Amino acid sequence: MTNIEVKEFLKKVKAHYQEFKCDEEFIIREWIENLIPYDKNDIYEKFKEHLENESVQKEVPKIHVLTKWLTPIQEKKAKKQPFKGQFICRWCGEKCSNTYILSLHEERCLRLKFVSKICDKLLIDPKPFFGNLFQITLDELDNQYDAFILKVIEEEKKQHKLNNFEKAGIRDYYNHVLEKREEN
Repeated sequence: MTNIEVKEFLKKVKAHYQEFKCDEEFIIREWIENLIPYDKNDIYEKFKEHLENESVQKEVPKIHVLTKWLTPIQEKKAKKQPFKGQFICRWCGEKCSNTYILSLHEERCLRLKFVSKICDKLLIDPKPFFGNLFQITLDELDNQYDAFILKVIEEEKKQHKLNNFEKAGIRDYYNHVLEKREEN
């Protein structure tokens, strides 16, 4: 509601309840402050319900009675707008705007998770290859993977810490990177 709409509403209340006092500036400001967040039609509907309710119709309506169970205009608008970022990455919790972006993001996160696991196991610092892992894109990750793989193979020959599943993952990812390059 606007200031003018609230003042008009107070006149309507006064027309039904002559004992209603709305001539003091403080009272008017209080009503304005409490009714502005709400839709004019909702307030008038609640007032109509109040007038029709035999158990309370003789009492002047109170602000809290008129606004009880009403949704403020801003909340109504927020509910009407689709929630942006409704698709959430299962690996990092980041919100994505659509399923395509989500699939690319999750693929990146999964690869980074794998790279991090291998780096932790073989005590390899990923920064020389990928820089900041939180900012790297999927293409940058693929482009730097060759150099990273050579380091992993070198360290694995020395340490023998990777299991067969991890070795297969490295091989599959490397093959994926090669296939992607052949397509381009």
